[in-house]
Amino acid sequence: MEPFVWYCKPESNSVWAKAVDSAFGSYTPCSINTLPLLRLLTGISAFNLNGETGFAPFEVMALIVEALTWCSMIVLILLETKVYIRQFRWVVRFGVIYVLVGDVVLLNLLLSVKDYCSRSALFLYLSTFISQVLFGTLLFVYVPNLVPYDGHITTQDELPDNAEYELLCGEEQVFPEMHANIFSRLCFGWVTPLMRQGYRKPIKEKDVWKLDKCDQTETLTEKFQKCWMLEFQSSNPWLLRSLNNSLGKRFWWGGIYKVNILIPGFDL
Repeated sequence: MEPFVWYCKPESNSVWAKAVDSAFGSYTPCSINTLPLLRLLTGISAFNLNGETGFAPFEVMALIVEALTWCSMIVLILLETKVYIRQFRWVVRFGVIYVLVGDVVLLNLLLSVKDYCSRSALFLYLSTFISQVLFGTLLFVYVPNLVPYDGHITTQDELPDNAEYELLCGEEQVFPEMHANIFSRLCFGWVTPLMRQGYRKPIKEKDVWKLDKCDQTETLTEKFQKCWMLEFQSSNPWLLRSLNNSLGKRFWWGGIYKVNILIPGFDL
């Protein structure tokens, strides 16, 4: 606990513990700045409510991280002035939205203890907040001209109908979801090749994936027949057991999905 206390420097009877409705109490400024959202690098601390001098270690680290974050943001915006791809504009804009939302929460917290803040610190923080809101607003309406570059195909460029189809996986165009890892399923990365093909030109029947062998009707029918014949030989045959043995978890997930669709259609 000693390194943690040294890092946050809490005070049991500080203003943060008395005047602010926060579960962190004296650790409130430390918890806010350990995961910094927006404050710019300043020489005046907005968290010294008891007249302390200097910065606590957590605040120094927060200012360094925030400075690096804004430098990265400026670099990304400068890159947009050179090469701009409309599809990626929200990569930068979403970061600004996330930061501004966090800044609103922090501003609301500081306003609750404004009587204890120095005027210079509060004025500097409000000026910073207003400047960042204006920056975010201008960034939303700032849309540079689309500049094509090597390796990127714009919507204006259409491929001929006889263009070679990009194979999705291996030598056959097999539905790749069953072979995708957990991260690809969560982010729908496995569908990216088909989306890229549809972005280039309208998708036709030949562009759609083929079913994997384990999902084909012949394979499923044959597997179910074998499971049912084995079940039929028992003294108490049960269709549900055969479906479970032949289809496995897909049968149960499909059943749950179907039930959730049908239930809202009934008037209770």
